[in-house]
Amino acid sequence: MSQIRAVAYARVSTLLKQEPEHQLVPIRAVASNREFLLVEEYVDRISGSADRRKSLDQLVKDARMGKFKVVIIYALDRLARDTRFLLNLIHELDSYGVTLIS
Repeated sequence: MSQIRAVAYARVSTLLKQEPEHQLVPIRAVASNREFLLVEEYVDRISGSADRRKSLDQLVKDARMGKFKVVIIYALDRLARDTRFLLNLIHELDSYGVTLIS
């Protein structure tokens, strides 16, 4: 039986000098505890709300191509800045057969 392919997503603020490891370490633990195969870690380092999130864009493209079945995030606010964006993203991921775990 093959493992479920999962990815990690982290978003950190460069203005606040945040490090992605704060989010990635617990994400890796979740993947390990659930026996997922963590195939990629997408990290966006953002300096402001207008910054483009290139890693999130790539994550969605990879989801569309079926590269994984689960996205693990540290917290919902790391994925989306507002509810509408979050709900649209969850709906899009669901349409590709991808589950979100926070």
